This record gives sequence, structure tokens and C-alpha cells, in this order.
Amino acid sequence: MLPTSYLLNPEGEIAGYQVGTISREARESYIKKQGKQAKNKKPTE
Repeated sequence: MLPTSYLLNPEGEIAGYQVGTISREARESYIKKQGKQAKNKKPTE
């Protein structure tokens, strides 16, 4: 059985997951990428 890592957003919702091992650098890169994408999105009403 492979480990599975879940990344949660500030609201506690699953923002992403990775089946198998993942490095710290890969996690941090994903978080930075998602943060940049979120800043570029327009708020929805």
C-alpha cells in the first residue's frame, strides 16, 4: 500500500492529493503554484 498525502486549503477542504511519496520541495512548489492561481482568480458572487 502506498502512502497518500492530502493538502488542505485554509477552509479545511481538500485542495489536492498525491498517491505515493512526495518530497517537501514538491509540496511547497504545489502550494506556491496554487497560491498564485488563487490570487489571479476573480471573486465570484
